[in-house]
This record gives sequence, C-alpha cells and structure tokens, in this order.
Amino acid sequence: WYVHIYSSYNRKKSQSIIKGHALPELPLEQLDGTSTTSASFVGKKTLIVFFRANWCPLCMAQLKEIVDRASQLSALGVQVRFVSNQSVEHSTELAQKLDLPSDFQILFDRDLRAAKRLEIQDEGGTPMGMVGYPRDTVMATVIALDEEGRVIFGDESDNYRVRPHPDTFMDVFER
Repeated sequence: WYVHIYSSYNRKKSQSIIKGHALPELPLEQLDGTSTTSASFVGKKTLIVFFRANWCPLCMAQLKEIVDRASQLSALGVQVRFVSNQSVEHSTELAQKLDLPSDFQILFDRDLRAAKRLEIQDEGGTPMGMVGYPRDTVMATVIALDEEGRVIFGDESDNYRVRPHPDTFMDVFER
C-alpha cells in the first residue's frame, strides 16, 4: 500500500517506446542552446535516460552508476544521452559534477516536448519546495536504441524508486 500510494506513477505504457520500432522525432536542445533531435542518435547505439532533475537522489544515483560504466559503454560503441527539463544552468552544473566523458551528453527538453511525445511527462511531479525547478517533470525512463534508431530496450518503471540496474541494458547492447 505504501509503495503504491507514495511511489507509483500509475503510468500507462508509452505507445512510442516499442521494441523494434523507431522513436518519434524528439525535439531537444544541447546545453549551448543548439537545437537537435533524436534523429542525431542514428548511426550509433544510444542509451537515453530521462531523469527528473538534480533534486532527485534516485536519479543522481542512477546517472552516477551509468557514468561509472563509461568505459564499458564506450567499448560497446554506445553514446549516452541524459535528458531533463531542468534549467540549462542546473544541467551544466550536473555535467561538471559528473565529469561526463565525451560520449555522454545532457540534453534539455524544453517544455517537456520530447517527454510529451513519448507520453512520459509527470505533470506536477516536482516536490513542493524545489525552488528554481519546473513544476512538471518526467517519469524516469530508460531507452536503448540500436544503430538504426530502433528501440531495443525500454524501462518504464511504475515506481519512481526503482530503476534498472546497468547490467540490464549493458546486456542488451552486448547482444
């Protein structure tokens, strides 16, 4: 009961994160303000992690676990994209704190445009008192794409406290 009441998104599975299918075009921005889209992921295996924001300790732990696997991911030819709608300033701060390798990048999802296309937005999901952060955020989601941009793995946990262990998607990229 506790987990359901306090940790559940009550989410429905996205109709866009389907194994074997390409994602819809996702409008994103690099931290320097340059526009980009999910089409830029094609040509390289890609791990996309939609995270809530710097205020989320579970997200920070997840991102650190992934950064700790940087050499393994690089050896597999995987580029990593962390995506959030938090401010560019917060994301820049995070990129410096995590000391991101060259194959890693934080992207900005302005107004949750990409999250809404994937149906993973969490309206009103930011806890009260998080000054300087948008009221709305995302439901934590991990997506792995092959070189053609097709989904090979998608984790849409209904419990924001549960995230896939890196071994789960590392195995997918190794196959």
